[in-house]
Amino acid sequence: MEYPYSVTLNWENNPYMKYWNEVCAWTVEHLGLPGHRYKTEITEDFMIWHFVEQQDQLIMTLAWGNDNVADI
Repeated sequence: MEYPYSVTLNWENNPYMKYWNEVCAWTVEHLGLPGHRYKTEITEDFMIWHFVEQQDQLIMTLAWGNDNVADI
């Protein structure tokens, strides 16, 4: 399965990331568990959600922002 649409939230520069647990809980509540519609990637500098559908990327971006707006 391909995940071509991404949302990146930077740990230091995104004001929502101090509530990272709320962001993750919201994602599960609205989009389900990772695997079917999206997968996640976590690094020291940021967290990335990779989506199958562009609509899911847009929903996530509207809710929490996207620090890599070139992906939209």
